[in-house]
Amino acid sequence: MVTALSQGTRLVTTLLSTVVLARLLSADDFGLVGLVFSVISFLRVFKDAGLSSATIQRQGISHAQVSNLFWINTGVSAALGLVLVVLGPVLARFYGDNRLVGVSVALSLLFILGGTTVQHQALLRRDMRFGTLAWIETASAVVSLVVGVAAAMAGWAYWALVASTLANEGALLLLTWVASGWRPQRPMRLVGTKPLLSFGASMTAGSILFVASRTVDTLLIGRFYGPHGVGIYTRALLLLMRPIEQLFTPVAAVFVPALSRLQSEPERYRRAFLQFFETVTLLTLPAAGIGFALAQPLTHVVLGPGWDETARILAGFTPAAVYLPLASPSGWLLVSQGRGRDYVVANAAIASLTIAAFVAGLPFGPLGVAMAYSAASILVIMPILFYLCGRQGPVTTADLWRAVLRHAPLWAVSYVATAGVSVTLNDPASIGTVFAATLSGFVVTGLTVATVRHDRQLMSRLACMLFDFGKNAARAFSGRHGKGEASA
Repeated sequence: MVTALSQGTRLVTTLLSTVVLARLLSADDFGLVGLVFSVISFLRVFKDAGLSSATIQRQGISHAQVSNLFWINTGVSAALGLVLVVLGPVLARFYGDNRLVGVSVALSLLFILGGTTVQHQALLRRDMRFGTLAWIETASAVVSLVVGVAAAMAGWAYWALVASTLANEGALLLLTWVASGWRPQRPMRLVGTKPLLSFGASMTAGSILFVASRTVDTLLIGRFYGPHGVGIYTRALLLLMRPIEQLFTPVAAVFVPALSRLQSEPERYRRAFLQFFETVTLLTLPAAGIGFALAQPLTHVVLGPGWDETARILAGFTPAAVYLPLASPSGWLLVSQGRGRDYVVANAAIASLTIAAFVAGLPFGPLGVAMAYSAASILVIMPILFYLCGRQGPVTTADLWRAVLRHAPLWAVSYVATAGVSVTLNDPASIGTVFAATLSGFVVTGLTVATVRHDRQLMSRLACMLFDFGKNAARAFSGRHGKGEASA
């Protein structure tokens, strides 16, 4: 909950920054910096080198091992910064704008600053100090906003965006080092670093495969269907992916370290994971059914009229809305158990099948790509992923399938209830239709869940957990308030 609140605060801060800077800077300023960030986004895959996961996942790790990983992260990041500097003139010649040289040199500092915080943040996550991480990230986002707005008002143009980005990374560095208290020692040999590097290399390889596979669809659609095809496709993808990313980014940051700490207790590990996985399944399947029923009204409300093609693509993507929330937790099994080789194999299989689905659906346009990916996700990719994740460790493939199939009927229940209200109201462009149909879908699904003892117990545990969190938060707040009154 703390991490989720931090993500929400950063989202609001980012939105505020976008709104303010958009009124102070030109589109050319944003575009110029964006050209360099297209390269930075790819290079960042290598910055971490998977070594933060190695630190978090390892049950026992020494100061010397973490120190060696720190120097490796720093060296790799420095090399990546140098690569960006070298690419500056290449970008300037390719795009015909010499300003890109200076921007590339300045933004190369991002890798130097970021590389020196990887292990400090990993240790904070390993110790599950999520409150500390939350205020560090929130404070850094505020610093970035203030610096960016001040520089833009001073007339710095595109350099205001560069200054804002560097201020965020600099604040993260300073606050993380202060909060962590950990300091690296000089590099040492023969301290058991090699297995950590091997695991980190597996994480990096898997991440590269994932990033590569997720860009092929846009490239293919752009090549064969032009900017219009990319526009309607990416808007639907955004409506699908952004909520899932906002949900699972904070959850992954908490759950992977928690599972890693439970490796020596297989039964607790299995029980903790399955309780969470079943909860995700119980929420995901009804949400996907509601999303399928409301693809057109939701698109009209969010994007406005004239986006009917996007609505159809969003409907084609909704089966993937079942797969994606279940795939992320399944992958955590591999990371938390230190199964680096299986992680690479799983990502290679997923990447290959994903690209094959994109190619198969391409002759039928952006909608064909979306439908082919959804079909492949449910019928091919998810079974392979469940097999690879469940063939070792406390959680088996049968456990994963049992959780999914037990709640599969909820998709149909939520769809029928939602579609019935939507058709009855017959006003697809109304936010009232979306609200009423969504509410009916969740209410009918909730009543259905209440008739099943297992599901009822699962939701009861979730409600109790949320109640306990609220109660403890209120108690902590009242305690601090009381101390303040006493001091006064």
